[in-house]
Amino acid sequence: MGEIIARPLNLRNRSEGSTGQGLKWVDSGHCHRGRRSFILAGMRFEFSLLASAALLMGGQMRAQAAPPPAPPAYVEDVRALVTGPMNTESVARLAPYIADDVRWYDNGKLLAAGKTEWLRVQSSAKVSPGRVIGFSEGWQDGGNLLVVDEYDTVDRSDLPPNFLADPRMVTRATLYQFGSDRRVHVIRTLVGGSLWIKPRP
Repeated sequence: MGEIIARPLNLRNRSEGSTGQGLKWVDSGHCHRGRRSFILAGMRFEFSLLASAALLMGGQMRAQAAPPPAPPAYVEDVRALVTGPMNTESVARLAPYIADDVRWYDNGKLLAAGKTEWLRVQSSAKVSPGRVIGFSEGWQDGGNLLVVDEYDTVDRSDLPPNFLADPRMVTRATLYQFGSDRRVHVIRTLVGGSLWIKPRP
């Protein structure tokens, strides 16, 4: 990357200017070709041109770091299903991605053990549609998917027509953990609170 040499400041035979970064540079007869000196705390620091470019462009290089790898396609498929309307059709389309030995935990309590039990609980869930707040997809350990949403816990399927009922909103975070077979083996749901509230800036 180049070298940095600290020398006592020599004020003879010099020309100077500014880097725009709060430092002054000095060229003197004692500098080697291809070097530029910076004055800092009474010392002269000689930088090779390569080291100077790395110093001044380091922030820009860090800002251009490569993004993380894209999640597997099957994680994307599950995300599209669980963030859309959940009904009989979507549950049927989601079923092939669920492993036979799946374990579904709700607030730490085992809610369903095995795909058959998962299908029964998922199909009989009585909640009103809410909204997806956000999601995060990962590729570690076969893939994972985190979805945060809020929904109304009031079962409105048995209410009389035009009957008004106050909503009972909760916020839910659901983590889907995939295995090497591209199927979901663990589902962890945390439900609590009420409406999702963003902190004020």
